[in-house]
Amino acid sequence: MLEMWRAFYEIGDGDGPETTRAKIAGRLLRMDGSFREVPPFVFDLFGVPDPANPSPAIDPEQRQKRIHGVLRRILHDPAYGGLRVILFEDLHWFDGASDAYLETTVESVPATHDLLLVTFRPEYQARWMQCSYYQQLPLRPLDPEAIRALLRSTRGGSERRGAARDHPRAHKRQSVLHRGGGAVARGGRHLAGRRGAYRLATPIEMLQVPASVQAVLSLRIDRLPEREKQVLQTAAVIGKTFGEALLGR
Repeated sequence: MLEMWRAFYEIGDGDGPETTRAKIAGRLLRMDGSFREVPPFVFDLFGVPDPANPSPAIDPEQRQKRIHGVLRRILHDPAYGGLRVILFEDLHWFDGASDAYLETTVESVPATHDLLLVTFRPEYQARWMQCSYYQQLPLRPLDPEAIRALLRSTRGGSERRGAARDHPRAHKRQSVLHRGGGAVARGGRHLAGRRGAYRLATPIEMLQVPASVQAVLSLRIDRLPEREKQVLQTAAVIGKTFGEALLGR
């Protein structure tokens, strides 16, 4: 959620605390002079508190309510304008705080001209899914014929109708369809050429179709040089989200 608001305030990666505070305060006061008491709370949210003008000392719950109130005021303010397409991916990995800010954002969408797009796995659930202005577009697994069409578009050529079903290539295609479970991944070093004209670079009898997406990832990691493997292992210990500086240390 902070990435969205960094874009709103036009905060760049190289902006220090003073520049960040100036951009936040300037944007808010241009919108509405009544936002004059708001910046210190927003400074705290961005991790750039102003030593000369700290936010009032209040309990964490009240602070969160205050910040969510600021968020609603901004989204409902005519000066906000909207007309943005905002994309949030992988909601199933959101932390609790981001989920709460997302809920406030969704509740305020009707007051804007924004289009909010989100992606998530089927197990993710949220109260805002009951909103009348929410529409879900489920992405279902590809059916066998769609997967065959995708494979044809990738490797080029056309299949002869009535081709022998016991041909090794037919068996390998069936293995791809079965293992893919409605998803298709490229074959990496087993293919040569370009899209629409791929050809097998490995004898079909030697091809091993991975049993799952996890197996595909494991194979790709195994092919990495030792240094890159160590970087991945270190990153996995840190967590799903990390900065370059932390990873470097």
